[in-house]
Amino acid sequence: MNNLISARNLTCRFGSTIAVDNLSFELKPGSILGFIGPNGSGKTTTLRMLLGLIPPDSGDSIVLECPSLKLSPEIKERIGYVPEEDGLYGWKSVEKMLKFHGNFYPKYDHNYGKVLLDKFQLPAKTLVSRLSKGSRRRLSVVLALATKPDLLILDEPAAGFDPAIRRVLLDCLAEFVRDGDRSVLISTHILTDIERVADEIAIIRNGGLLLQKDLDELREECKILIFDNNVGREEIEEKFRVLKWTESLDTTEVVVGNFSEDHNLNIREIYPMNLEDIFIHLVVPIASE
Repeated sequence: MNNLISARNLTCRFGSTIAVDNLSFELKPGSILGFIGPNGSGKTTTLRMLLGLIPPDSGDSIVLECPSLKLSPEIKERIGYVPEEDGLYGWKSVEKMLKFHGNFYPKYDHNYGKVLLDKFQLPAKTLVSRLSKGSRRRLSVVLALATKPDLLILDEPAAGFDPAIRRVLLDCLAEFVRDGDRSVLISTHILTDIERVADEIAIIRNGGLLLQKDLDELREECKILIFDNNVGREEIEEKFRVLKWTESLDTTEVVVGNFSEDHNLNIREIYPMNLEDIFIHLVVPIASE
């Protein structure tokens, strides 16, 4: 099966500001891709270009084998989208909002929708206008999932969620891709959630792609190495890409971004890094302290 998303050299400008700069990445079937980057790095703009909501200044993207700027109603029916700002109707009850939304999607599953309302602890009879911001967010996620799409595009879906509801969301996403055909593109600042559920990571910085890599491979390559203080920096930089170098009284701590076992260096200790540590060191690398 072809990629569900293929973005090629996407560029978008707002006046003199380059929001997205020559960005290319892919989303495979059966995959959850964590799309992460600092504030203002172009994540939301990219998602909107993928959905054909804004045109790129250059480059293009293919979603479900259709150009983003030519998405047909039939293709849009196969996409579940949770934007940063919801488009919910405050005068409808939760259950009527769900039913109304489902009218536009042939694969909408009303029974599954009711199950999701229970899972996300949403009161069916309550007016949308009376929901908290976090509950409105939950309803947006339910609307996207209940349509049984082939592709989910989520922009900060867990904003305002408590840990229990975030776990419900992650379980739903894992179940969503289990058949190997459907995929999720999720943009969020909650990196612990990404680490639990994503199998691939795309990091963008200043509107461009810093890397796209399998999460397990990324964790294998990014390590904290402890050396005795007599280690030569030049020798280490010949072997590894140094992201941070810190000397203490009797040891030197080095964070590297391309670790391999083929080094012939006298390393005292090797420590793993979580995704948050990796993100910080890759996005804001510090050569020395």
